[in-house]
Amino acid sequence: MSKVDREKVDLHQKEQERIAIRNSGIRISLFSICAIIGIFLLYSNLIHHDSFVSSSKIIQLKTDLGMAVLVSFVGSFAALGFGIYRIFVSEKKRTESINDLIKKRSIEAYSSIIVNIILEKKYLRIFLVILVGYALLFSLISQMIIFRPDVSFSRLYDVIIPSWIITPCCNLPGFVPTFTAYLSDNLIIFIIPINLALAVVLSTLVSLNITFALYGFKKGHKRRTRSYFGGAGGGAITGLFTACPICAGTFFSTLVGITLGISGTSAISASMALLSPFQPLFIIISISSLAISSYLIINSIKKDYSFNCSIK
Repeated sequence: MSKVDREKVDLHQKEQERIAIRNSGIRISLFSICAIIGIFLLYSNLIHHDSFVSSSKIIQLKTDLGMAVLVSFVGSFAALGFGIYRIFVSEKKRTESINDLIKKRSIEAYSSIIVNIILEKKYLRIFLVILVGYALLFSLISQMIIFRPDVSFSRLYDVIIPSWIITPCCNLPGFVPTFTAYLSDNLIIFIIPINLALAVVLSTLVSLNITFALYGFKKGHKRRTRSYFGGAGGGAITGLFTACPICAGTFFSTLVGITLGISGTSAISASMALLSPFQPLFIIISISSLAISSYLIINSIKKDYSFNCSIK
């Protein structure tokens, strides 16, 4: 077998390996999504408000079931992330192949561009910092993290510090079961499944948008990127109201309370309460605007993007 034939065989094997990684990532992602939906549909059928009785055994059983659902949800969400990661790994392998290097002037895969940008050390650091920062801000505003130095939670709720509880019902699927951890007398971690999912999705989209925008600015796409970045900023701000508009109103009221006084803070809280029925609309607007702006920024970069960029 000649050297050229061996190279062709080697390339074919690498391509088959890449396809296998991509397909496994797709299967894991689809299975995880179906598992998340199935978990909460099954849980909603098992937990009924009208069947909730005061029997200690029944309460304990439903608490254990709620814990199992939360653990399964977190595990399925982690598996979804792993599946997406494997898809990105396959794209990275594709961009490193000889065939892609030859076709570098006619790139069609947006995912390949995303992988190449994110894997640059500089932009990976930017992505992670923004991801963590927005996730913390979202957690504070949505009251997944509750810190009140002026309140004693042990006295207010008559609980032991530290301790945790599972609330198995009663609400729509995705809003129950909830997990509450009293970490200190002034700090509570309050997890609602849908809020946790929103925190991960929105933080990732916001981080991707800002990272792509900074990359676009550096590469000379200032005018186009600036206009798209405005949409990303609007989506990021709207995203802060997706988990709980009333909670957001309370948070912002606290921030501006010194300058506006009691009447001003009351007005903000009241206005946020009026916006509460529009929570699903906030979710649709924020995720859609962030996804569209990401696509537009990448599309503007793609027109003269080259795989000659170094992947550090």
